[in-house]
Amino acid sequence: MASFWQQMPFIRIIIPFILGIIYAAKFAISTSEHLIILIATGILFFLFKKFSRTILPNFKEGFFFNYSLFILGIICQSNQNYLLHHKHYSESNQAYLCVQLTENPRKNNFGYKAEALVLYSLNSNQTKNQVSGKLLVNFKDTQNNAIPVYGDQIIIKSSIQEFSLPKNPGAFNYKNYMAHKGIFYQVFVPTNGFVFSGLNQGNYIIKKVIGLQNYIKEVLQKNLHDAGEIAIAEALLYGYDKDISDEVTTAYSKTGTLHVLAVSGMHVGMIFMLLSLLLKPFEKRKKGKLVVALLNLLGIWAYSLICGFSPSILRATVMFSFVIIGKQIQRGGNPFNSLAASAMLLLMVNPLLIYNVGFQLSYAAVLGILGFYPKLYLLVSFRYNWADEIWKIIAVSVAAQVLTLPLSIYYFHQIPNYFLLANLVIIPLSSIIIYLGIALLFISPFPILAIWLGKLIGGLIQLLNAIAIWIADLPGAYIDQLNWNEITLVLAYAIILFTILYFSLSDLLYFRIGLLIILLIQLNQINRNIVWNKQKQLTIYSLKKGFVLEFTQQKESIIFSNIAQLNGSKIFQQVINPNQLIQGIQNTSIHEIDTGNIYLAIAPNCRVFLVQTNEIPTLQHIDIVVLLGNKYQNIKHLIMHNHIKQFVLNQDILPKKREAIKKILTKCQIPFYDIKENGAFELSL
Repeated sequence: MASFWQQMPFIRIIIPFILGIIYAAKFAISTSEHLIILIATGILFFLFKKFSRTILPNFKEGFFFNYSLFILGIICQSNQNYLLHHKHYSESNQAYLCVQLTENPRKNNFGYKAEALVLYSLNSNQTKNQVSGKLLVNFKDTQNNAIPVYGDQIIIKSSIQEFSLPKNPGAFNYKNYMAHKGIFYQVFVPTNGFVFSGLNQGNYIIKKVIGLQNYIKEVLQKNLHDAGEIAIAEALLYGYDKDISDEVTTAYSKTGTLHVLAVSGMHVGMIFMLLSLLLKPFEKRKKGKLVVALLNLLGIWAYSLICGFSPSILRATVMFSFVIIGKQIQRGGNPFNSLAASAMLLLMVNPLLIYNVGFQLSYAAVLGILGFYPKLYLLVSFRYNWADEIWKIIAVSVAAQVLTLPLSIYYFHQIPNYFLLANLVIIPLSSIIIYLGIALLFISPFPILAIWLGKLIGGLIQLLNAIAIWIADLPGAYIDQLNWNEITLVLAYAIILFTILYFSLSDLLYFRIGLLIILLIQLNQINRNIVWNKQKQLTIYSLKKGFVLEFTQQKESIIFSNIAQLNGSKIFQQVINPNQLIQGIQNTSIHEIDTGNIYLAIAPNCRVFLVQTNEIPTLQHIDIVVLLGNKYQNIKHLIMHNHIKQFVLNQDILPKKREAIKKILTKCQIPFYDIKENGAFELSL
């Protein structure tokens, strides 16, 4: 009988492959050096193998095999990194670029945005030069001009820009996010700033899918009259979740049911079950099982295509495909091996998926279900079918939560305490809505029936949202402000792995290793606490409107701000809280400041003067002068009558005043920091 690991060859294969992807992404390297090493190693391997078996022990064969997979990961990743390509458009100095949109434009603050593939560059004489790479195109919102659609080829000016780094510590790194999608530059196209080339060479099938998505949206808009209901219905039916309000999204996140709004394995499973039920009569015919299997494959892949091939649905579709094909060739296989094989296949096609949060959570959830659900389900037996069905949902939810919880804490910094209650109600209800939504698409030609079914769906969606919000508002619904770093995340999964190995193989070695890992987690946390207890820092945040200064000492924070009701606001959650998580802040006090000048003796070596008016102090020793607002301030007089070490220019100062202040400070040779240009001001004290 095959050993525990021999049953799962793809798990052993995928580990060095993923390490190669991560290595190549982190160091942005070319594959040439590693290919030379691989070829040289291969030649040596062949010679040793041919002339002396004793010289080449098994571990060396294993090393060569794993190194080959490591190189394969590097090659796949490097192939996706257009910056490493010979003719990337960023190296072209031509005036114009011809790009082809790879998606329909989506609404953003500037107007519309769409990802595009750069086809060639043009100089002023209209000479073409072949270039490559992906680009994010931002179109100015206008009512007069037609916005390009998927597949359109347009000519734009080659005024590309790099994505900005985060302006505040701990903030979402959009530049890094886009880099993981293989996009390193963007361009802002003004009104009338592009020309249609007259060509649309988008994929025919994808065009039809976009048309079908638009049809689904039209049907929903016709029969569901509330924007919130339509947004939820779109998310449930084909995974479009951009129109869901922040309040509703937060409620589903706090209840641990956000996966319901992202098309995932649950949705593919429902489509598979529906197709299997409808096609069951055909199985009794000659070659019926083969035909049904092919139709099932066609159905789940068509649904995956309609949903835009999101990472979570791709995982589920590939997995179900393996199951369907395995049944036909009468080979069940190890489910863990099948899961690893599906991941290997997807990552070979697009290695950048490894950085997608949905992809990570999806595989973690299925791995948890495969590993824990069977044993959990067998722990309790029920006499009645309805009780057994409820227990199945509970067991699946707990099993999925085991492996998704570390990722949820790492990315979202919270634990939903009532996820069992929420899943018990929301999953069945959302399943009913999905089936009714599919029915609505088929009966939409019959207005009377469609209107009544639309009212039923709308009512159920309102009930679904109300339940999610109610559970999220219950006392102790979630634990937040959790801060795990990468080390804690890796160690948490290591504990889970060795716990599984211990119970599967009954080997005390794995138990001892698990205890050692727990000790490492504690040491890591002790080290972080030592750092936090020593910290003393001043931070002035970068804000378009308003002013926030934070003084951090150990795990305490004091905030001075001119923003009313800052605590609990969107600014606090999106700008201040991410930095506080990094710093391990446990207590925060907020002081609202008025419109006058304020002197803050924050620390013996940090005397801060906030200047908002022209009332200038004299004979003061000031470490940092912070200039706010756009009232007149006599900077020369301030410098002449005070001893000032440094100026900080807040972001709300108008451009002309900002430039004038900079000229004065440069002439007086006084250091200054411009928040608008450089982001948040941070000073360790």
